[in-house]
Amino acid sequence: MEFVIFTVVYAISFIMSRAGLYILSGILLMAAAVALSIYYYLKYGRRVCPPAVFSISWIGGVGVSCLKLSYLETDWESLSWIAFYLAYAAFILGYKAVNAYAVSRNKETVVIQKSSESTDIKIAYIMLNAIAVISLFSLMAEAMILGYIPLFTTDTPHAYSYFHVSGLHYFTVSCVLLPALSALILKNELEGKTFSEISVLKRADVTVCMGLGLIIPILLVSRYQLFCGILLAAAVMLISGGSRINIRIGIKQLFAAFVVMIVMIMLYVFITYERAHSIEYLNGIFEMKNKAMPIFISQPYIYIANNFDNFNCLVRELEEHTHGLRMLFPVFALSGLKFLHPELVAFPIYVTKEELTTVTLIYDSFYDFGIIGVFVFCFIIAAAAAIIERRALRSKGDIFAILLYAQISIYLLLSFFTTWFSNPTTWFYFGITILGGILKIFSTSVTTK
Repeated sequence: MEFVIFTVVYAISFIMSRAGLYILSGILLMAAAVALSIYYYLKYGRRVCPPAVFSISWIGGVGVSCLKLSYLETDWESLSWIAFYLAYAAFILGYKAVNAYAVSRNKETVVIQKSSESTDIKIAYIMLNAIAVISLFSLMAEAMILGYIPLFTTDTPHAYSYFHVSGLHYFTVSCVLLPALSALILKNELEGKTFSEISVLKRADVTVCMGLGLIIPILLVSRYQLFCGILLAAAVMLISGGSRINIRIGIKQLFAAFVVMIVMIMLYVFITYERAHSIEYLNGIFEMKNKAMPIFISQPYIYIANNFDNFNCLVRELEEHTHGLRMLFPVFALSGLKFLHPELVAFPIYVTKEELTTVTLIYDSFYDFGIIGVFVFCFIIAAAAAIIERRALRSKGDIFAILLYAQISIYLLLSFFTTWFSNPTTWFYFGITILGGILKIFSTSVTTK
């Protein structure tokens, strides 16, 4: 029933947009996003709920873009409207299909006994320190090869964009996983203990590693790496707290959330300043209709809204589909094939403006297979998210399942921003996480024997 109501609301928003009532069209979809998110949170009762997260991100993002506050934005093609709708429909259908199948097989998502807790912690400690050391030394190597660190440059707006040594940079940015791993280790260590009861060496180790996970993105002046690390840490804490929502939120938790939000805003402003992106420079690119709009509103707006307009450019201008080559980019990049056969990745990107190259989650799936690709891709992503979610919630102590689930949740939360699952870095993070899970299984089997 909820989807029938949403379909009607979406159709009304489409009609309003066609009539030039952009503000009303956008507000209607944003309200629908909030309502759907609340509905799915209450329905499934999970702390991190994929359909709720995707609802607020995807439908909310479409609603924000419908406002048309920039001169860069134009009326969408009808096929774009259909693609945005089908992406959401396929996701909800895929998620529900997996849950319905699990329930029919009497596999309700319940918390079961922790599996190999001591093994999880040992492997997690090894992974934490390995990532910290490798990330730090990779950063130092890149700095020596390139001759600079982005934070310490002046008047260089694209310092981070050029700070890439092929292959090596993947290891540098693996620091994103450090705050989340540190949080999971601390949570497991603190069960039944106070912080002071944990050995000084372990406390220092985790603190240093977590600090590196925050400092390295600042040195890189990468807002995405910094916020992704913080969001991943928050997500793993929510997920590992249990499968059900606790609606009783204390004053301390609210105050902590407020402090984190303020710190993130301050860091965002600081990194923007260090990237030498002046307000005049950014507003000139964004082409906002209201020239007096503050940058802290116009920048987040354009980072959400213009991605859907970039997708519309793809729909309008694409001459032929690439039949899987776009989504296989991680294979070409991580294997080095893109250097041997550059024609495999030599496809134009269709955007409203050269400087604004971020796109939506479904950009590459449409580029490859059109509207059918969008539907199948979103269905598969939802099904995978549901399967991993069930594993993470059923085995409360499985650190690596929780970390993998948290990563997927963050990518869904930022579904409006880029093609996460066609990004080599995404799969590099997945690979590290899965490697940890494999090491845990191997270590457990050896110990059992």
